[in-house]
Amino acid sequence: GTEIVLLVEDDEAVRHFVRSVLEQNGYTVFEAASGPEAVNVARLNAAAIQLVVSDVVMPEMSVAVLRRRLDALGVRAPVLYMSGHPIDAVAMRGVEAGDVAFLQKPFTPGDILFKVRRVLDGR
Repeated sequence: GTEIVLLVEDDEAVRHFVRSVLEQNGYTVFEAASGPEAVNVARLNAAAIQLVVSDVVMPEMSVAVLRRRLDALGVRAPVLYMSGHPIDAVAMRGVEAGDVAFLQKPFTPGDILFKVRRVLDGR
């Protein structure tokens, strides 16, 4: 890939893993460890962001609020949600299970690359 990805993940090890996999495969990655940090990154790069990859369960800001704030900043990118929680628990956090791209943790480098490409290609 050649696209620009905003990665939002509070777990440093997972964030580093995903960033490494994406960058090794050509993607440019802006990373944030929290919702508020992601909003700050998006303020400076809203038009450039082509995909948001976000953990669902994070402290400080719910993923639903994050999505609304990114929308308000003009981020028009699709979102790939990641979680170690079952999809029904994710749905209770404001993410509609049938309406989103979702990646269950743990995942392999191939899993993340496949999902990222599918979301970017609109499939």
